[in-house]
Formats: sequence, C-alpha cells, structure tokens
Amino acid sequence: MIKAVVFDMDHTLFDRYATIRKVMPAFCEAFDVAVSEEEAAELLCKYDRKLNIFGWPTVFKKLKDKGMFNTAPHFAQYAAFLYEHFTKISVDYPFTIPTLQTLRDSGVKVGMITNGDHDIQAAKIENLGYGPYFDEIIISGDCDFEKPEPEIFIEMAKRLGIQPQEMAYVGDHPVNDVDGAREAGCVPIWVKTYGIWIDDIEEAPYEVEDISFVPALLNKINQTEA
Repeated sequence: MIKAVVFDMDHTLFDRYATIRKVMPAFCEAFDVAVSEEEAAELLCKYDRKLNIFGWPTVFKKLKDKGMFNTAPHFAQYAAFLYEHFTKISVDYPFTIPTLQTLRDSGVKVGMITNGDHDIQAAKIENLGYGPYFDEIIISGDCDFEKPEPEIFIEMAKRLGIQPQEMAYVGDHPVNDVDGAREAGCVPIWVKTYGIWIDDIEEAPYEVEDISFVPALLNKINQTEA
C-alpha cells in the first residue's frame, strides 16, 4: 500500500513555461537579445522542453546556436539571472494546490524532494505558498546527497515514518526522479512535463500527464495491492 506521495518541484509542481514567459521582459532587458520578447520566450520554452533533461548548459548552447543573442552572455550570467528570477516569479498550475489538498484529505502523507541550493529552492516554495501542504520537504542543499542518490529518498521515507516501498515519488526527470526513486525501492511515477525519455533508462511503471491525475492513480494502485 502506498502511504505517502512525494513530489519533485521544478517542472512538476509549477508551470515552468508560463514562468519563463513571465520572466522574458526582464530577460530581454538584461541581455543583448536579437529577437523579440515573444520569439525569445518561444525559443527558450522550445529548447528547454527538448533538452533540459540533459542540463541547462545544453539548452544555453542551443539558444546561442539558434541566434537568440547578438552578443551572448556567459553561461554563469544566464543561469544566475534565471535562478534569481525564478525565486521571485513562479506561475503555479491551477491544479497543484487542490491536488496536494486532495491527497492530504485522503490521509496520505505528502512530501517534496528537490535538488538545489537551499535559499533558491526555499524562496520558490515560499513564493508559491506550498509549505503548508507538505508533511516534509527535503532540499538537497541541506543534505550530503541529492537525487538520484537513493539515500535522499530513503531519508524522506524515514522522516515520514514509512518504508521506501510505501512511498510513491512523482517527478519529470528519467534519471533523477524515476531511476533514483526506483533504486531506493520507492514506486516511481513519471509526470510527462517534457514527454522525452532517455533510451537506456528502464521505463517508469506508471506515468501521468500532470499531477492532477495522481490521486486517481494512487487509488488504483492501492486497490490492486489490497
């Protein structure tokens, strides 16, 4: 039986592409951009969706290759800008908080594991108002390990007072979320933010279009196990 559902944050709980579009006026003001705000937003959303599972440097290189910039900034400047603005401007999916509340109302424990610096990730959580909906939150910057290391998933299970096999983990990244959770003995659920898989990674046992489908899937899993 699944007794807890734990979520990734970025690309899973909030609308990254609406967030990118909202950040774009400041982005175009900060950098020497060769295209309109609308075109810049489309380029960043397009290649983030296709390439972000391979890392931000890969996305940045593609943006340069596609002529987004007249004079490209250094990657460190680009990344620092986005990190800073994502802490201030994050657009929630309309279904995120209702889904978290539905899970809590059903008696399921709810957690979050997110990789990243404490200050950056904590600012996003506060900005989005997510804190009250979680029983436990682990930010990798506060730990000696990060996803996909199994220890971070096992630590969450300990904090929730359950066994790893009683914990479902919901995330978008084939390696960090799905494979990491599986190696820890948890039940991985792939949320198809990108819809792009990595060929040499074993497929997730469950997948959803977005997290609003998780409560019904959880009921189905638990009924099968009963």
